[in-house]
Amino acid sequence: NPVWAEEKFHEFEVHLPDVAIMEFLLLDSNVYVDDEMVGFSAIPVSCLRRGYRSILIRNKQALRTGRFDSAILLAYIQILN
Repeated sequence: NPVWAEEKFHEFEVHLPDVAIMEFLLLDSNVYVDDEMVGFSAIPVSCLRRGYRSILIRNKQALRTGRFDSAILLAYIQILN
């Protein structure tokens, strides 16, 4: 089952939104070995929209196959000016 970090929100400043890319990583955390990336998504910041968004997750090979056929991450995006 997923376990989330204690922080609920991450806030940061983007200096060049026309060329910036937001990367979402899904990590498998284990006390015996380093965290392993199991899925990801990368979206240009200029394409992000406010509100709740379904973000398509891809496997390590950037494919949506197998258990990633319908994998999504539900995120709330807030953009401040």
